[in-house]
Amino acid sequence: MSNLLKKTTLGQQIAAILRENIIKGTYAQGEHLIEEELAKKFEVSRATIREALRLLETEGLLDREINKCTYVHRLSAKEIKGLFSMRILLEREAISRCVENKCIPSDVILNCIDRMKFCMENGSNDWDAHLQADMAFHTSVINANDNIYIRKCWELIASQYKMAMYIIRALYAKAFLGTYQEHQRIYEQLMEGNTQPWIAHLENLKADVDKIIREGNIGN
Repeated sequence: MSNLLKKTTLGQQIAAILRENIIKGTYAQGEHLIEEELAKKFEVSRATIREALRLLETEGLLDREINKCTYVHRLSAKEIKGLFSMRILLEREAISRCVENKCIPSDVILNCIDRMKFCMENGSNDWDAHLQADMAFHTSVINANDNIYIRKCWELIASQYKMAMYIIRALYAKAFLGTYQEHQRIYEQLMEGNTQPWIAHLENLKADVDKIIREGNIGN
């Protein structure tokens, strides 16, 4: 791929910065984002800011009212539960297709396990890095499967799902992403054609999330 095709617009670059800040809660749910203020902050035109905001709106991170006031989307308990349920549906189908078509992305998966191991054994307690490795582990099969619509569905919810993970973590400080040893066992079973441990891991995570939501203070 040429360098020209790899280039992103200034609006996309600003969207990437805002996306990370929204997902991690730097911009609070319900907080208004004002074009003029953002344009001054990034030293760009309001048209460029509008491009960035439109991108994030399509990802479900922002909402726009009739009067064109833009604010950070407030994820409800129902939406968070729906995101975790959809993840299970997508990954269940993706890993089945990867096993059937013998296209398990071993190199990517093993790299992710190494990254998780580094986070745990070096005492860094870097939850962000652990989350990134965990997400890469699971999305590897979505990217490797041969059904483009599974990938498209994941792309539609990926940003909101990451946002949900940070919301849940704020309610429950302990990391619940699973150890690298657990992911190693899941991978080994997958290589033998057994997808059940992978799905069981996701279902256990969803059960934990449902419990945290019940005990937390997230509106329906």
